[in-house]
Amino acid sequence: DLVIVGGDLTNEGSDAELHNIHNILSGIKHPMAVIPGNHENNWSQSAGKTFTDLWGNDRFVTTIGDLSVVGINCGPYMKMGDGHIKQDFFGRTETPLRPVSNKVIVPTEEEQAVNPRSRSAKLRVAEKIGHSQ
Repeated sequence: DLVIVGGDLTNEGSDAELHNIHNILSGIKHPMAVIPGNHENNWSQSAGKTFTDLWGNDRFVTTIGDLSVVGINCGPYMKMGDGHIKQDFFGRTETPLRPVSNKVIVPTEEEQAVNPRSRSAKLRVAEKIGHSQ
């Protein structure tokens, strides 16, 4: 089992809100990966530092059986800017991944009707690559 929590975790990105949600999520007794939303990055009091202090990183790669799960903070670098995957993510030694395509998978109209907040969801697919010797 893996619990994935995707931002926005807070309303205003304050340090107090981040500490509060961290305390709440600490009660979950399963492996957990947390990814920030734009409120935790650009609107935050600490410009994202508190999030990293509490959860360790703004991205993750984990394996569950035969399934690899990748979480990427693809929020904007500047307040209200366009979101994107940080350029240093692909090709790094600790995250040996290569994008499968540039196509972004987004929720269908039916999914958005059931869950309006899904409008901002985006899924990108990457493959794990071997380490060069």
